[in-house]
Amino acid sequence: MIFAEPSLAEIRHVCRNMRPASREEMFLTRPAEDPDALADALFPFNGFMWTAYFSEHPACIIGAYPLHPGVWGLYGFGTPAYSMVIREVTKHARRVMMPAIVNAGAHRGQCISPVGHEETHRWLRFLGAKEEARLHQYGKGGEDCLLFAWTKDS
Repeated sequence: MIFAEPSLAEIRHVCRNMRPASREEMFLTRPAEDPDALADALFPFNGFMWTAYFSEHPACIIGAYPLHPGVWGLYGFGTPAYSMVIREVTKHARRVMMPAIVNAGAHRGQCISPVGHEETHRWLRFLGAKEEARLHQYGKGGEDCLLFAWTKDS
């Protein structure tokens, strides 16, 4: 398991080979399901980004970016090998990613996930996120979503 800031080629690999749940989450609000356009939008990126590898291939990407002063958006997506690296990704998120955004001045981190993505919701709660709101018809196809957030004081 190696965590590193990904290259554009590594981001493209994960974007082109996303597992179905990641694909649904990452294209929820984008105008088109274009993996290369998503990779291009992520690189270069303002914020933090890490790649976890499995069998010498990028398996997932996690990251955070400033939305406005003090508030950061968080994301994560992966290939079918994501399940093979989730334990290490979780450790990295707790030990490195969350402290990095706090050290960058964040008092809040947040992410949005489609209703029904229980695996994602369990993981977010495990990382300490609280479900704050249901966003009715938030997705481009009218999907309802949930807003999860971490705050510095919680």
